[in-house]
Amino acid sequence: MSILVTGASGFIGLNLLETLLRKGEKVVAFSHDAVPEHALAHLAPLGGSLEWLRGDVSDPDTVQSLFAGRDISHVVHAATITAGPQLPPTQAERVLRVNITGTQLMLQAARQASVKRFVLISSSAVNGDAPFEPQRLDETSSTRPLGLYGYTKLATEQLAQLWQQQYGLDVITARLTAIFGPWERDTGVRGTLSPPFQLALEALRGSPATISAHGRRDWTLSTDIAAGICTLLFAPSPRHRLYNLASGELWHPRMLCQALQAVFPHWSWQESEDASACTVQYNDDLSRPRISPLLGERYSSEFQTAFTPAARAVEIYARWVHEHSRFLLNP
Repeated sequence: MSILVTGASGFIGLNLLETLLRKGEKVVAFSHDAVPEHALAHLAPLGGSLEWLRGDVSDPDTVQSLFAGRDISHVVHAATITAGPQLPPTQAERVLRVNITGTQLMLQAARQASVKRFVLISSSAVNGDAPFEPQRLDETSSTRPLGLYGYTKLATEQLAQLWQQQYGLDVITARLTAIFGPWERDTGVRGTLSPPFQLALEALRGSPATISAHGRRDWTLSTDIAAGICTLLFAPSPRHRLYNLASGELWHPRMLCQALQAVFPHWSWQESEDASACTVQYNDDLSRPRISPLLGERYSSEFQTAFTPAARAVEIYARWVHEHSRFLLNP
């Protein structure tokens, strides 16, 4: 039996492949883009087996071919285009096609192949402005997306629910918050790379960084996200069909700056109240502080698993950046 991972060459995909291969799993990795050579070399000795396939997730024939003769038992559907607010209107059709049509095709093919479990990767973008309001932001919170990306992710969640309730497909949705950590790189499918990744690049290049005095976010370590997805993929009797995977901790990028400076002592950084002086770009409106992080308590309680605290997570990432500097500078 094999595990199919779509979006496998992306940020979450590579973390997931690393986790699955360390468990000795047989993995079929599907992506639109080629996987970096550095990642291939890193994954090769980990164990398990890995087959790479490339194609368009919104093409029906391609999706059907993924399941042909491969005995796919589990699926993680992570293929997506993360469209930011600056997305040109001319790109909207592509986002809809990949995010919604691609998900529908994957759900249909998975049911036809009688897979045991399908994990859909979604996003807290479905919650819209909720993180800026005083409330508990959990799986029961209202969904009210603002941008195109959030609407497409909500649509995929509803499709997953339909295929689970009406057609009997075993689907679990993992709703993710902001993520940082190993294997982030510029793949061209995200409008703005995360501030932690931008800081990592500036530290590697020795370029002085200026960050906003504001901009706290509930960034969660990518390796924790991959471990959570694997837990949901194999859980024999999950109590729910939707889980937030998030640390629930708001923290400021200065924590990562301090960790990076410990590894790159000649690098310098500073904070500024002047947004125009910042060298780091943010998707957020920094005049509106985030006050309600996405809560992953349902997952942590049921599976007795804690997310890595931010103080430890930034140290882990800083060391990884140092060890994989060549890959990050030449992806």
